[in-house]
Amino acid sequence: MAKSGASSKDANVSPGVIATVAVVLVLFIGFLAYRYFGPAPQSQGSGQLTANDRWLNQKAIESKGQLMNLSREDQQTAFSKFGSSAPSEIAAAYAIQQKNK
Repeated sequence: MAKSGASSKDANVSPGVIATVAVVLVLFIGFLAYRYFGPAPQSQGSGQLTANDRWLNQKAIESKGQLMNLSREDQQTAFSKFGSSAPSEIAAAYAIQQKNK
C-alpha cells in the first residue's frame, strides 16, 4: 500500500525557519495595526482657502448656517458645488467660524 502525503522525515522544518516566519508574521500584523489604527496622516494642504472654501464661509455667515436662508441662486450654487451634502457643509462651516471667534 502506498503512503500519500509527506513522510515524517521529509516534513521536518528547522527552528530557524519557524522563527523567521513568526517574526515576519508579527511584523506584518504590527504594520497593519499601525496603518489602520495609528495616527491620521498629515494633510499636504497649503493651508490656504480655495475659492469654494471662501464662498462657503461667506454664505455660511450670511445664512447663519442655514441653507434655506440663502437665495434660490445661492442654494443652487451650493448644491452644484457640494452635492447633497450642501446643507451640512454650510452648517459645519458656520459652526467652525463660531468656534473660532
